[in-house]
Amino acid sequence: MEMTPPESTPSDYLTQREALQLFGVQKSKFAELRDKHNIPFCTLSRRRLYRRSDLVALIEAHMVSSATTRGEDSK
Repeated sequence: MEMTPPESTPSDYLTQREALQLFGVQKSKFAELRDKHNIPFCTLSRRRLYRRSDLVALIEAHMVSSATTRGEDSK
């Protein structure tokens, strides 16, 4: 018996196309980040897969608060 996750649950692993949509960057910028090993991936049957939690963690690590952008942290 094959079990499949519910359709409302997002996949734990994303294709490159899905990862690009999540990041909102062009393919060349994504490749640059990946090649610098800032984005971990696995290769399965010559297809790169990216763990959603790794991508979200990278995005959150680079978030800037509105206070930081206004220079209020430098007081």
